[in-house]
Amino acid sequence: MFSFTNIFTQVGSRIKPQRKPVSRNFRIPLIGEKAPSFTTETTAGTINFPFDFGTSWKIILSHPMDFTPVCSTELIELANLQDEFENLGVRIITVSTDPLETHKQWKKTT
Repeated sequence: MFSFTNIFTQVGSRIKPQRKPVSRNFRIPLIGEKAPSFTTETTAGTINFPFDFGTSWKIILSHPMDFTPVCSTELIELANLQDEFENLGVRIITVSTDPLETHKQWKKTT
């Protein structure tokens, strides 16, 4: 069963997500710019972007955290529309600042 205590920690009077600082030596691409190639572990296994997506149009949705009200509703709606997007030749990938384990916990709740 999911527990928010697994992903959040009390810091003084505030609750903060448990995240490790990450060193970033890249610039995030802007809309219309070519996205960088990458390989990563996902809730669906290892992907190699953009090669695993073939010649399909690709949409990359970026959101800050899995368990926020707006992000959750956006992700659920995209999941519900995924077949329609694929019928149009569009593949979707969602990226977040949360670790993979948090994504797996979120996926269990849907």
